[in-house]
Amino acid sequence: MTLLDYLIDTSKRINFKKVLEIYHISHGYQNQYEVNLLNEANGTFDFWINTSLDIKNIENIILPKHIEKESKNIVIPSEGESLKECYNRLLVTERSNYKSETPICFEKIMSQKEKIKQEGPGMFFFSQGPFHEFCENYKNIENAENKLVHLDGLHRLLAIMDLSFKNKLEKIYACIAVRNKFKKNG
Repeated sequence: MTLLDYLIDTSKRINFKKVLEIYHISHGYQNQYEVNLLNEANGTFDFWINTSLDIKNIENIILPKHIEKESKNIVIPSEGESLKECYNRLLVTERSNYKSETPICFEKIMSQKEKIKQEGPGMFFFSQGPFHEFCENYKNIENAENKLVHLDGLHRLLAIMDLSFKNKLEKIYACIAVRNKFKKNG
């Protein structure tokens, strides 16, 4: 049994109205792109679960393509990559290059670290695999079926990777859009 199968079997199911309520409470604002993404996930997947993830289990979350709007530099390639790969590439081995090439994203990560220290990590939103129909950023993700794929909280996830090694965060909380495992795909 995979971690995702275990989470689906043991976590509380919630309806989409509750997912949006959690999003609004967690964020305190509404980003229409993020709300549209959650709506699309709701239409693509069968149901939502509300769960917690041990920090040690977040490293393999798949991140979609991300380009810093201001600099137009690619932060995450179009085929996506795991949180651990992204963190190691951007914030461990190339910290100075990342900071100078994508200063807005770097600053968002640093500000998220401070916010997490004060307020906690907040809620994250994932899906059970990518969905290619809606968003260009998810179109070329490979080998991610039945893996957690990021929907919301990119800069916080990168901040948490750094904090988890320094402050020993134990878990994060997430709403996950999942497929009915008894339903045939296609």
